[in-house]
Amino acid sequence: MSTQQPDCQEILDMVDAYALGAVAPEEASSLEQHVADCVGCWDELNRAQQTADLISLSVPSVESPRLLGERIISQAQREAVPIPVRHRSGPGLWQRLRPSWPAAAAAFGAVSIFALIFSATLKDDLDDLKAENNDLKAEVQAATFSLDQQLRAADSRLQEQEIITAVMSDSDRQQMTVASASDSSVFASYTWSPTARRGILECENVPDLPPGKVYELWIEAGEDVYPLATFQSQGGWCLVTMDMSFLDTRPTGMGVSVETVPGGVAGPSSGWALYAAFTPTR
Repeated sequence: MSTQQPDCQEILDMVDAYALGAVAPEEASSLEQHVADCVGCWDELNRAQQTADLISLSVPSVESPRLLGERIISQAQREAVPIPVRHRSGPGLWQRLRPSWPAAAAAFGAVSIFALIFSATLKDDLDDLKAENNDLKAEVQAATFSLDQQLRAADSRLQEQEIITAVMSDSDRQQMTVASASDSSVFASYTWSPTARRGILECENVPDLPPGKVYELWIEAGEDVYPLATFQSQGGWCLVTMDMSFLDTRPTGMGVSVETVPGGVAGPSSGWALYAAFTPTR
């Protein structure tokens, strides 16, 4: 008695399970014999196998927990819905195929679970990279600000050294005592270079100011006064350089007032804490 061969519709219903390796050996043999002579079913089998290959490559290969497959198969068996089959004299193809679907369900379930695990792990890695990138940006900004402050301080010290060198190397430099209006213990002197039009103020025993206050240095030229610099007493000592090359006329005096931080007001807001009148030239 010859065995009845499945028709195209039965083969097409079986190619996806075959591509996943979820059919019985005798069913696989029937399918392979059929597609050897049927171009249409052969094309559908190729499509199913390509889809199965893509599924296997979509997530990294990770060993599943020992009992995961058994739990998925058990759940699939409990929730399985009977599939209508054609009435034949013997057992139909779908009836023979049903015992193999739990394995397919287990394969798809494992793929989905590991895809979710992979996605969650990738998201955590991306979040960590973003956090590290933000920390690196903050460190670079802080380092840049610190470097800028150091460069400004170095530039200021260089300018001070240039003025001191210009004043002290002038053989015609002049020096005078700067008087304090309220404290005789304060000693201050002003050294001036007529050639370089720059000067140096040195002082000792100058009182430290309370927070929010600053000393401001002014230069007089006739009836006009010009702010030159602000400074603080460093333990009673100060060294302030000044550049008066912008003046068109000879300065007639210099004074120091106490101002509110940050200084830079239009004129002295109080009386002189220190003052010296320049000797007019003949």
